Amino acid sequence: VTGDGLVDLVVVGTGRSAGNRRSPSYVRVFKGSASYPHFDFNAPIYERLFDKATPDVEILDVNDDQIPDLYVVLSDETTDGTYCAGVFNNRKWWEKRNQPPKKWIPPTDFTNDMLLVGTGHADNLFTEVVMKHAEPGCGWIAERFGSGRTMILAQGTTNRPGHNLLLQW
Repeated sequence: VTGDGLVDLVVVGTGRSAGNRRSPSYVRVFKGSASYPHFDFNAPIYERLFDKATPDVEILDVNDDQIPDLYVVLSDETTDGTYCAGVFNNRKWWEKRNQPPKKWIPPTDFTNDMLLVGTGHADNLFTEVVMKHAEPGCGWIAERFGSGRTMILAQGTTNRPGHNLLLQW
């Protein structure tokens, strides 16, 4: 991320999903060092807190400027009783079944993901771009796919259905 030839570490933390006292979700970047322990976990070089869960991040160069960008997946897992909350009860959503009916469509995830476009400047590493898309599901994982200009955003998990979204640029 810093361009100094050493591996840096990018971490997303989902905080506590639901409950009385939840910690915030975040994305943190730690600068790599050639000597042990390689990262100072008390001094991130970049930190951004979120009020929604951050289940995944993908590191890619969106604008082909040779500077890494971060795509941060956000999900509404902070409200008790929602489809995406950590206290998900499938029988509440699917009536008396453990699996959804064949034509069941999950609620739409209106939580905006965040694209952090790398700037290459040490004093301001990223420019924030809000990704305003809405798809049924929770927003879970982003994976590069095919060329460097394609990504799949999986809105579902193994226990919570959702659509997949193909992002191309």
